[in-house]
Amino acid sequence: MSLNPAQTAFIKKELLKKGITDEALRDDLVDHFCCLVEEEMEQASDFKNAYFSSMKKFGSLRGLQAETLESIESVKMLPKIIKLGEFFTTLSYLILSLVFLIMPLYLTLSHRNISFLLFFSPFVILGFYICVKRINYRKFEIIPFQKSLFSGSVVH
Repeated sequence: MSLNPAQTAFIKKELLKKGITDEALRDDLVDHFCCLVEEEMEQASDFKNAYFSSMKKFGSLRGLQAETLESIESVKMLPKIIKLGEFFTTLSYLILSLVFLIMPLYLTLSHRNISFLLFFSPFVILGFYICVKRINYRKFEIIPFQKSLFSGSVVH
């Protein structure tokens, strides 16, 4: 047995009275609740008894609303967490590049041997490249590499 539009509107209004303020959750609950009431009405033809029986089976609706709002808030926090991770990745990238720049110079000056600088010169060049070309200091983020070094210059 299916519910008529007045019964469906009644269920929607009752869910709003019970504290389900999120419209998407309320619409979803109306669907589930109507199915449950329809199943109950097959056993007992009275809508009122089927409604109250279904309400007992459903349990606490305010708790469901609170859980839904909590999960929505946790999803909203995800971009902030990702941004924080990107910040620490950029910071570690910067620190590593500074180590590549400073450590060979320090070893060269402390041991007074130019061979340290020559031996570690690729690291110095890499550190300089990272500091100058790979970090956007205004947004403090890593600049991604291009997909192709020679885009558009493929010879057929």
